[in-house]
Amino acid sequence: MTLACRTRARSSGESTSPSRRGPGNPRVPVVVFEDGVVKVTAVAVTHGHAVSALAYRFDTADGSVVFSGDTTMNDDLIALAQNAVILVHHVADLGYLELHGTTGAELERMAALHTDVTEVGGVAERAGAHELILSHYLPADPQAIPEAEWAERAGLGFSGTTTAGRDGLRALPTERPPAAPPGIPRPAWSGSPAAPSCPHPAHRSRPGSGSYRPARH
Repeated sequence: MTLACRTRARSSGESTSPSRRGPGNPRVPVVVFEDGVVKVTAVAVTHGHAVSALAYRFDTADGSVVFSGDTTMNDDLIALAQNAVILVHHVADLGYLELHGTTGAELERMAALHTDVTEVGGVAERAGAHELILSHYLPADPQAIPEAEWAERAGLGFSGTTTAGRDGLRALPTERPPAAPPGIPRPAWSGSPAAPSCPHPAHRSRPGSGSYRPARH
C-alpha cells in the first residue's frame, strides 16, 4: 500500500491494522487517579508493537486536557478526548520523511507508529476539542518545517485553534468548553493547565510556536 493510499484509508476510518478497533466501538477509559480535584483517565492507543502505549485525560473544575501520546489515528483516543478544552497531540510528516529518503519497510514502520500531519486536525474535530496543540514532532529539526506551517497544515479540517507547541508553553483558552467534566462542578472559567511537551531527542517540541485559526464564514 502506498503512503497516499494508506493515509486516505486511515483518514476515512478504515482499519489498516488488525489490532485497531472499528469506528463506533471504543474501549472504555480506565480511571488511574482521582482525588476530588483532578480525575485522570487513560486508554490504550496504537503505537506499532508497543504494549501499553497510553493516552491520558485530565479533568478538573477548570477544564479538560488530553495528551495523545505516540499513536496512529485512533478512535479510542477520539472517544477519550470528547469535548476537551485542549488536545495535545503528537504529529509526524510522513510525506517529508518519504521525500527525504525514508521508503519501503521503514516508512511503513513509521506510519504504524505516528499520526500524520494531514490527519491530526480531523482527530481534534471529531473529538470536539476547543484547541489542538502540536507536540512531539517528526521530523524534530526546527529548520525542517516552520512552526506556522505545522500549525496551518495540522489545522486543516479543524474548526478550533491549532497551536505549534514549544517547551514551556502555557495555553489559556478564551472560550468556555462545551460541557463540564462528569461529576466535577465548574466555577467561573479561568483558563486551562499548562501544555507540556515531550523532550524526547528524536521528537521534541519546537523552540518557538505558531498558531492557526481557520477563517470563519
